[in-house]
Amino acid sequence: MDSFKETAVIVGYCQSCHVHRKFNPSAHLIQKPPLYKKPPFSEASDCKTCHSIKRNIWNDIVQVTTFPNGSLVESE
Repeated sequence: MDSFKETAVIVGYCQSCHVHRKFNPSAHLIQKPPLYKKPPFSEASDCKTCHSIKRNIWNDIVQVTTFPNGSLVESE
């Protein structure tokens, strides 16, 4: 699947939840990468850098977020 389609699937999954119904992926990609001090998270240009959708053993779709341990820029 190409990057555009993967991003569309991830965003569609996120927006299917009532909490993220108004989620704006473009704003997210502007706001979040500067919070990290290491690539690939600091240089993320698409959703799949940090997020993916997989099927579990029961064939349910689950969203997975990669949390880069120790990569957050410390706030002052």
